[in-house]
Amino acid sequence: MSIPNDLLTNMAQIRKLYTLMLSPLGEQYDLAQIEIHILLFLKNNPEFNTARDIEKYRGLAKSNISNALERLRKRRLLKVQKDPENRRINRIYLEEEGDVLARILQKRQAEFFTILLQDIPEDVCRAVQTFFLQTQHNVEAALSCPAGQLSSDSQSPQ
Repeated sequence: MSIPNDLLTNMAQIRKLYTLMLSPLGEQYDLAQIEIHILLFLKNNPEFNTARDIEKYRGLAKSNISNALERLRKRRLLKVQKDPENRRINRIYLEEEGDVLARILQKRQAEFFTILLQDIPEDVCRAVQTFFLQTQHNVEAALSCPAGQLSSDSQSPQ
């Protein structure tokens, strides 16, 4: 296999393991996978607390986010408030029960990362982090181009 194929396969397997590890908590607490993602995102990134932030950084569809936020709000796991400086922006905050649940989810998430990074030396982790930062930059640059200007001419065949 090639590096691109290995990368895509690995990403799929990582996502599968992540979902597998979080699913029992979803069943136990009656949470959909997207609701788990949202609770974890808000807990891990309190400075990014808008639906747009969730969409941008987690790649989830707006309509799915909106529906999940409404379900979480109805369960009193989070609250939505207008930003005092810009009334067009809704800020999302975990309620006390949502925070407790998010901490439980964080523990399982930490277990996932322990498994994922087991036996990987620190210098390799730093190299992989550099790799992902660069690929993120490349993807953001490509996504900022109009669709018709995306080109694979400079890429080797895969």
